[in-house]
Amino acid sequence: MQTIDQILPNERRTIPQIYMYDDTSFPGWIKIGQTTRADVRKRIDEQHPITEPHKTYHLLWHDNAFYADGSGESFSDHDLHECLRRMGKELIGEWCRCSLREAQAAYMAVRHRDTQVKTDRDLDYKMRDEQAQAVKQTADYFAKMDIEEPNRPSHYLWNAKMRFGKTFATYQLAKRMGAKRVLVLTFKPAVEDSWRDDLLRHRDFEGWRYYSSRMDEEFPSLSSPKPLVVFGSFQDYLGRDRYGNIKPKNEWVHCVNWDLIVLDEYHFGAWNDNAKSLLDLGDADAKKRQTEEDEVMTESGIDVESGRAWDDEDVPITGNHYLYLSGTPFRALATGEFMESQIFNWTYQDEQARKEAVGGPYLEMPTMVMMTYQMPQDLGAMIEQWDMDGFDLNEFFRAEGKKFVHEKAVQKWLDIIRGKASMCDLLCHSRTPVCLTSAPTRCGSCPMWPHAMPWKHCFTVRLTDSIRTTPSSTVAAPRQASELMP
Repeated sequence: MQTIDQILPNERRTIPQIYMYDDTSFPGWIKIGQTTRADVRKRIDEQHPITEPHKTYHLLWHDNAFYADGSGESFSDHDLHECLRRMGKELIGEWCRCSLREAQAAYMAVRHRDTQVKTDRDLDYKMRDEQAQAVKQTADYFAKMDIEEPNRPSHYLWNAKMRFGKTFATYQLAKRMGAKRVLVLTFKPAVEDSWRDDLLRHRDFEGWRYYSSRMDEEFPSLSSPKPLVVFGSFQDYLGRDRYGNIKPKNEWVHCVNWDLIVLDEYHFGAWNDNAKSLLDLGDADAKKRQTEEDEVMTESGIDVESGRAWDDEDVPITGNHYLYLSGTPFRALATGEFMESQIFNWTYQDEQARKEAVGGPYLEMPTMVMMTYQMPQDLGAMIEQWDMDGFDLNEFFRAEGKKFVHEKAVQKWLDIIRGKASMCDLLCHSRTPVCLTSAPTRCGSCPMWPHAMPWKHCFTVRLTDSIRTTPSSTVAAPRQASELMP
């Protein structure tokens, strides 16, 4: 299929677009129009020339007006109006009394030259390059492991930021693998809508079946050749009753050997004390719910304290392939749970680079400003005097409840990187997690330094990927006070 660049190579090309918006002055109606403006809002503004205290319209949706067959031919808003009339919708000029989903379904029917409108399949967007890359890398890895270790399940991690499109890409992976039985497990049941909509509304997955324990329908047949996606929460499908038995309503999940098991929001499995304290709002009901969730995970083979959210040897649900999805899998990366060959990375930096170089679908992504800092030179000189391991951000920013444990040190650090304090202020005049007592002493530039410094204890810290490190951007303290003795 040809791209728009191939169809219209002229740099000054105009791209016809269909847009839809509603207006508070006409509730229940949607305006469906067409423009060649790059910014459709400018065209809509022209239709509202009177200056008003606030805009009454809301842009609902817009997309190009090219047929999907790659012919380069385009259609107009009149084709959509005619399609909606055949659907029995009321039209006055370019205004139609219908829902957005019905209008989008008409757009899809026209775009694909369909004679019948499929109101349940109103999405047809394609994978972006990075999504296609993730799918290919993962499918290739699974295929390789199926040959090399056919009797062992294989594991792969997508370390991908928000808005990567993990649900859509996951379904494309399952389709490429030929998976017929897919189980999606999550610690956040609230994300079910996106998993259901991407499968049941997108044209690429027509004929696929979806099931969730929240649905009133009976469980679909496992013998059907049509692919099946089952969605559920860890708390439900892995939970046991008071006697340690699998819940009767979920026994069937444990009887199936799944082609692909997807662990969504994988980082939420790291239920350590820090995570629990952040969720503790202080009321008894919240604490009770947290305790119950911990008990469910412990009974299900999930190690609550270590933060490892899955072990296929302990959990009684089996599968051939495991895909882990997370935007912040820091613990899994730090513990070496996955090898480099088992990880696909897509970061904010990658997204911003694509936005600048490619534009297109990335233009709607918000602009991010990544700030870095360099620690003062006198601190670097101090570090060079001893054997140091670095700086532990987990300890430095450790919180208990809603407060930093080392609140004064964090504030001093903020003052230093803003140029409002010196290293002497940090090291000599406060008790900080850099292990100083509150007793004043001479600063690091003094000839007596560091022998007069009453170090108390020490820890190590690593800077995260979001901070660009330099030879002088590492902070630490000696491991033992004896190292400071003359």
